[in-house]
Amino acid sequence: MQATEPLVTRHSSLATSRFNETPVSITDAQKRKLILAARDAGLSVDDVRALCPEGSIRQLSRAEAAAMIEKFVGHGLPEPAAAVAPASRRCPRRRPTPGTIRMITAAHVAQINQLLDDIFRTEEAGSAWLKRTWCVNDVWKLGTARNAGKLIAQLKRKIEGMKPAWHG
Repeated sequence: MQATEPLVTRHSSLATSRFNETPVSITDAQKRKLILAARDAGLSVDDVRALCPEGSIRQLSRAEAAAMIEKFVGHGLPEPAAAVAPASRRCPRRRPTPGTIRMITAAHVAQINQLLDDIFRTEEAGSAWLKRTWCVNDVWKLGTARNAGKLIAQLKRKIEGMKPAWHG
């Protein structure tokens, strides 16, 4: 596709709102989609500007922008992949506020109890090991998610050590 003649003219009846005769401006979402569709078609932003009736993307009406997007996407090109943001535009993982302590959850307790059941034959043996190793009678008394994570890792290492050598 070459950037020579405008794809849409200003005289289109779709270029004005139905309540008055002034053009309705392009939306930010349409600008993004237009640029992405043009890039997928192999055009630069300057090529898109050259195709605009007034040489400016901002001056496009909503109808003109929709027609241009349809032209770019309608040439057998797939829709731009806007659902997955590029790595640079993704929101960073939210970090906890300094001084915030995550507490143990029911999911932690359930996982710890399952691992204790897998390792020890009786509940009493698991409780005795917990008391001896972590100095707590109840898993909930671990308090923080950090302690729960450490205990889970320790129990998983214990299970790995129990597997026979021929086990993969």
